[in-house]
Amino acid sequence: MLFRSLIGQEISARDRRQIEKVLKVPTHPMTIGGTSLIGVFVNGNSRNLLLPSITFDYERKELERLSIPFRIIESSHTAFGNNTLVGEQVCLVSDEYSAFEKKRIREALDLKTVPGTIGGA
Repeated sequence: MLFRSLIGQEISARDRRQIEKVLKVPTHPMTIGGTSLIGVFVNGNSRNLLLPSITFDYERKELERLSIPFRIIESSHTAFGNNTLVGEQVCLVSDEYSAFEKKRIREALDLKTVPGTIGGA
C-alpha cells in the first residue's frame, strides 16, 4: 500500500518537500469542502478515508484520480478529524454521532468502533 499525505493548498513548496522528507510519503495539496482544513474534516485508515458530505465533486474526483479510497459519510458532524480517532483495528467515535452514523463509520473503515470522548470533549 502506498501511503500519501493530503495537505492544504497554502503549504509552500519548501514545506511540502520537508513534509515528504520527514514522513517519507508523497504529498498532495488539495481542499476539502473548499477549505485547506484537511485535518479537521478527514480521518481514516489504510482501507478508507472518511469524508464529510460537504466535499465537492472536484475534490472527490481528485481523490479518485490519486486512487485514494474514501467514503462519504452523511452527518451534521462533519469534522471527522476532530471527532474520530482512527487506527487499523479500532476507532474511537464521538458520542455526538448517531447509532446510524457510527454504523456507517464502522462499515467504511471495516473495524470495531468504540463510542467515547477524549479529555471530556
